[in-house]
Amino acid sequence: MDRIFKKRKEKNKPVTSSNYIEMPQYVQSNNTIVLEQFIIERLENEELRKRIKHLPDKYQQVIMYFYFKDLPYGEIATALNISVGTVKARLH
Repeated sequence: MDRIFKKRKEKNKPVTSSNYIEMPQYVQSNNTIVLEQFIIERLENEELRKRIKHLPDKYQQVIMYFYFKDLPYGEIATALNISVGTVKARLH
């Protein structure tokens, strides 16, 4: 009987390998749900980037700085040489 239980436990054990892409902020003790969330977020980000590329450049730049690089309004305004109000308007 013990042999059967050991095999079942081993069968359900998550597979780990050093060959997989490293995802330190998402992989926490081989949690499959967290890994699935990472994959979903990554696919959503790729889809968003594709859609953003269809916007005029002035909107693309502001969106990329704000949402993907987490820059505050002031830094975006300085980087693009526009006013903070213009940054807010383009994000809206």
